[in-house]
Amino acid sequence: MTTSTFRRQSVVVPVDTIENQGNPEVMEWLTVSTLSIVVVGASGDLAKKKTFPSLLNLYDDNLLPKHTRIWGFARSDMSDEELRDRLRPHLTGDHSKEVVDRFLARCVYRSGTSYGDQDAFTKMNQDMEEYERDHQDVKHYNRLFYFAIPPNVFADTALAIKKTSMQDESKGFTRLIVEKPFGRDLESFEKLNKTLAEHFTEDHMFRIDHYLGKEMVQNLTVLRFSNIWFERVWNADNIQCVILTFKEPFGTDGRGGYFDKYGIIR
Repeated sequence: MTTSTFRRQSVVVPVDTIENQGNPEVMEWLTVSTLSIVVVGASGDLAKKKTFPSLLNLYDDNLLPKHTRIWGFARSDMSDEELRDRLRPHLTGDHSKEVVDRFLARCVYRSGTSYGDQDAFTKMNQDMEEYERDHQDVKHYNRLFYFAIPPNVFADTALAIKKTSMQDESKGFTRLIVEKPFGRDLESFEKLNKTLAEHFTEDHMFRIDHYLGKEMVQNLTVLRFSNIWFERVWNADNIQCVILTFKEPFGTDGRGGYFDKYGIIR
């Protein structure tokens, strides 16, 4: 979801084209289901700069269900309107003001004392259930939780969701998208993976890293394995490690909580 905040260069096909009208799964997803997207860590840097702009792209391309609501969750105390004001400067690109306004109208905010605050998740679950009850004409009530938070709070957050916010499978699905799921090293990754597995099965989870998802990084493997000239030199005998350097025009402002724990050099 956060592989890029840039719009795709390909032409977006409207959902009401003949091709999509002939695909019942696509039309059912877009027209007869609700989708509650919970961005956990909504006040953070990743959510503002990557997650919400990417959701706006999906919304503007008509790739989100008609009945979609986006719930921001974090520890900061603010109103729905304050969240929208914080997001607006980051919702740039070729989107019209009308589209941005309509998108922001779908965004609401809830807060808790921590990311594992089960009481806060219970209250948000009640709000989601009320939203779902307002759409009795649909077939599915789906929920998607996006972890835009540091890995050290994944476990508490996953437990809170498991205890309070799982959708009844007869009504719809519950899915988790885990951003930066690697921990600090192999040991912390294995511990993190084990902890998530205690609460959710693999078919509940998606793992993503927005740098690994960038087109340039993915194309490195294409360049390597589709070019015979690199066969003899681009291998373990000649390459000790691969270092990717990404230069950013901004600092770690607002991301101290993450970098204090995990650093910036990997």
